[in-house]
Amino acid sequence: MKTDWLIRQNNKSLLVFFNGWGQNARPFEPFKGEGHDVFMFWDYRNPPESFSWPEEFDSYERITLVAWSMGAWFANYYFSPFADKIQQKIAVNGTLHPIDDQFGIPEKIFAGTYLTLNDQNLGKFNKRMFYGSAGEELYSDHSPKRPIEEVKEELKSIADFCSSNHAGDNLFDLALISEQDRIFPFKNLKTFWKDKIQTKTISQAHFPFYQWSGWDDLLQSVNVSAE
Repeated sequence: MKTDWLIRQNNKSLLVFFNGWGQNARPFEPFKGEGHDVFMFWDYRNPPESFSWPEEFDSYERITLVAWSMGAWFANYYFSPFADKIQQKIAVNGTLHPIDDQFGIPEKIFAGTYLTLNDQNLGKFNKRMFYGSAGEELYSDHSPKRPIEEVKEELKSIADFCSSNHAGDNLFDLALISEQDRIFPFKNLKTFWKDKIQTKTISQAHFPFYQWSGWDDLLQSVNVSAE
């Protein structure tokens, strides 16, 4: 597992972002900081069994957690012991059972993605992340460009680690779920989060970020109304 500062400008607010599978910083280069430092977790190969809270996080007045897709499971696994340090925790198109016929990506689809993964099929997967919604061209201009062997290794690492570990008690207080998600089926997202926490349905596909101008715009949108 890797970490990077996406934005570090000595702001008073810290946003911790757990990215999805196969990603890196490139797709989020168009995203503005707008008053937030942003620290990102990504590349879930060889994830550590335990995690220590970074002392440098304690210098911030407010901490927000945003975890997308597979990142939701890892955020919950590593940060649930530190829930009281984080003022807001948002899951975006992910659950705590990421490989599951009822609550996540159906097992046969996940296995098929892994077994057939090559550059061409990864391109098809990326198209499904948008499913005709706005942003596919912008994502293509900022695609991760990671070697296929690397992202395939990461996918296996995710499957192995999630199957042998428990995510822990739910950390999140809000879940964003996309109506047009073709990676985590919308029905499965709704089923998992129902009656657990507040949810907000958005008219987007699996990668919804380009509907917002930046991190603050995202946070403003979820703080206006939720279901």
